[in-house]
Amino acid sequence: MELPAQLFPAPLLYTALGLYGLALLRALWQAPWWRLRDPVAQHAWLALTVVVLLLWQIRAQLPTGIAIHLLGATLLTLMFGRQFALLSLGLVLLVDCALGRADWAAFGLNGLLTGLLPVALSWHFGRLVANRLPRHFFVYIFLNAFLGGALAIAACTLAGAGLLGLAGGFGAGQLLHHHAGSLLLVFPEGFITGMLMTLFVVYAPGWVTTFRDEYYLAGK
Repeated sequence: MELPAQLFPAPLLYTALGLYGLALLRALWQAPWWRLRDPVAQHAWLALTVVVLLLWQIRAQLPTGIAIHLLGATLLTLMFGRQFALLSLGLVLLVDCALGRADWAAFGLNGLLTGLLPVALSWHFGRLVANRLPRHFFVYIFLNAFLGGALAIAACTLAGAGLLGLAGGFGAGQLLHHHAGSLLLVFPEGFITGMLMTLFVVYAPGWVTTFRDEYYLAGK
């Protein structure tokens, strides 16, 4: 989901840009760059970033000006961790703006909405599941991947509608009318994330930084 800049006051856009910039700088500083010394891991990260970029190009434009599309945030978070996921989505949004598909003025706001929010939710939800539930392959796939992906895009959609409501451009009835359909992406996001994570865990487990055989498979 990407928001048009003209619907929001300049102070909000500048504040969002500052916050998102700080989040990206922190991710750059804290990212475990040593992992990318492995050419295979490096190519996997870059390839999935391109896949998510292509996924973002399949979109629908709502009458409110919002573009809705699948996110891929949970997939990137589970595959590479929160820092690299945030950096990947930042690159995707940067290219989206360069292609004229998103507003440069709303770069920070859209970065918080489509990057920081779903990545943080996916990461902390995954930690909650790992700490509170048995560590089992099917728990990882159905909760961390499927449900995590569904929750991430639902949170993004609701947050976007909330921001539009606070900006005062649309009433509750208009938002409900135009954005109820965007929640239809919840199941596809969860399904695609769960399906791809299943394939990666089975055929390329070395790429998945949040999955360990000794935790999820040993003794099962």
